[in-house]
Amino acid sequence: MHRFVLLLAALFMLAAAPATAQTLTIVSGDGQHAPRESSRYLEGGMAQFAPLRVALRDAAGKGIANAPVTFRCNHDPAMACQLTPPGTDNGTLMVKTNSNGIASLDQMLGKSIQTYYQDGSFTVTASYRNRAVTFNLSMVPPKRAPVGWVTGATLTVVAGANQRVIRRTARAHFGPMAVRLVGPNGKPIAHAPIHFNCGDSVACQLTASGVDHGELDVMTDGNGVATLDRIDGGSLIFWHRQDQQQGVGVGTHTMRATYGSIASATVSFTVMK
Repeated sequence: MHRFVLLLAALFMLAAAPATAQTLTIVSGDGQHAPRESSRYLEGGMAQFAPLRVALRDAAGKGIANAPVTFRCNHDPAMACQLTPPGTDNGTLMVKTNSNGIASLDQMLGKSIQTYYQDGSFTVTASYRNRAVTFNLSMVPPKRAPVGWVTGATLTVVAGANQRVIRRTARAHFGPMAVRLVGPNGKPIAHAPIHFNCGDSVACQLTASGVDHGELDVMTDGNGVATLDRIDGGSLIFWHRQDQQQGVGVGTHTMRATYGSIASATVSFTVMK
């Protein structure tokens, strides 16, 4: 009986020893500071972070393959943290280690994480059983050059004019609208703020969150073009209130784009029955 107890104890020690000696360490990705960058899908832009990698090794330093490592994003409630394109991960994702014992968080279109809404610091923990390591990351405001207003600049509509859309289920969804800003020398003006104003803060929605009240600032790109396309790839959704079901709201409306008080352009669009 005594020998049997000793045998069980020895077997237990052999089974427990490898787990006790396992190590989880950060390989790369810690300490990143990513600025929010403009996005056609999200007002205010988003920050993207390079892959986060950890190594899981046994007592001999050999990588442990096919082990589940859980990555969890810990952030302020005002910030959003996305680990996969569908956005259904709720900030947590399990990743298996490869043949070398490396677990990589890189399923967000080659990136580890996209964050948006609230700037600030946050952490990502990677854990395996009772082992855990922490990545310290932060999202910072976008890098923007100071605005230098160019006197004599002009705005012209280059896309999305005169769209005619039939309303369906009390709304009409319009395609992108774009304007181009050029200086008096005919050269495009990049990184300039263009203000889009639908003129109807109740009926017009320009972003997915709906907090825009029919107005939105968009920066021009390298070709001087500012594109309004932040709501499902389109420029706006024109909603119909209850009192508009009898035809009020049907007809031609305008989207006004302005560059300070220097230049403006008007894009017409029509809501049809």
